[in-house]
Amino acid sequence: MSSMLYTFSLSWVCASLLAATLSLLFFLRWTAAKKPGQLPTPPRLPIIGNLHQLGSLSHHSLARLSEKYGPVMLFNFGRIPTVVVSSAAGAQEALKIRDLAFSGRPLSSISDRIFYGSQDLAFAQYGDEWRQMRRVCVMHLLSPKQVRSFRSVREEEVARLVDCIRAASGAAVNMSAMIIGLTCDIVCKVAFGSKYSEEGGSQIHSLMSELSAVMGMFPMRDHIPWLGWIDWLNGMDGRVKKIAMTIDSFIEKVLEEHTSKRCDNNNDKEGSGMDYLVDILMSLGDKEDLDVISLGRDSIKAIILDMFAAGTETTYVATEWAMAELMKHPAEMKRAQEETVEDTQLLGYHVPQGTTLFINAWALGRDVGSWEKPEEFRPESQ
Repeated sequence: MSSMLYTFSLSWVCASLLAATLSLLFFLRWTAAKKPGQLPTPPRLPIIGNLHQLGSLSHHSLARLSEKYGPVMLFNFGRIPTVVVSSAAGAQEALKIRDLAFSGRPLSSISDRIFYGSQDLAFAQYGDEWRQMRRVCVMHLLSPKQVRSFRSVREEEVARLVDCIRAASGAAVNMSAMIIGLTCDIVCKVAFGSKYSEEGGSQIHSLMSELSAVMGMFPMRDHIPWLGWIDWLNGMDGRVKKIAMTIDSFIEKVLEEHTSKRCDNNNDKEGSGMDYLVDILMSLGDKEDLDVISLGRDSIKAIILDMFAAGTETTYVATEWAMAELMKHPAEMKRAQEETVEDTQLLGYHVPQGTTLFINAWALGRDVGSWEKPEEFRPESQ
């Protein structure tokens, strides 16, 4: 009996000493004077850092915390220190003035599994290969000439949408579904040369929706590695594996179809003379050009997925919300339709009433008055 009491007392003393020591360490740490220029940070807990301060809508939680700690604050997501910027001035300094210092990419186990080892433009690490990959996308996939070549595709699909709405004869229509279908059809036709709507247009939409949901998940193994088993327990690993396999199967099918057409010298472009994105990437993969990055099959698939993911959900979500807000605010819709409602001046020139206003964002990005050598990729310039 005395032995048991002794063991219990010793355990209690050890636990008390440990708790007191930890409390003292944390007290000294949080009461220590901050160094000049040190980022403000909310109080954090051992191991998890500031994870407990994030709610289901993390961007809302971070915005509220920025009201207390300032537009730039330091968070610790597990083992990963993260600077959270919540102001336009801070974003401009980070993304424009100091873009080279912030040009790295955070490692992500999810992007590694879905984007073929992060071989795409969005998640690849900054360096020579990333710069060459960006050059491929800018010069060959998204050049003004290439974008203009797909104008007929956009006009055809928009006209088809208008016809569908007109055919409803005033009955209620599901604009969300129509906008989603329009966006997926355009991107599919531009990227692959076929809409694939007959054999699974809704599947493509569900794939992109699931991809967006999965990419927004919080993998525990990235932030607290020894708790990585939680990702398996809560089903995240299985969900990521499933979407990765489904996407790969779809893109692989498209590549096989285009490879077969190229081998048969059968250029299936409906007489339009257009070069579809998948064909451009495959042709670059065949070239042995020292000035162009060598594109392997996984790199091609990763870039295709980039183009598709970036061009579908963001587009139809923005379009859907814009239309919803315009319908909710008919006065603003009328203004948008009328553009200029009175004579005005612009840079000293007279602009008559009824003139349509068009802001050429492409020209703004290449304005030599604002940018030195705008056609060159110079991340170090300010």
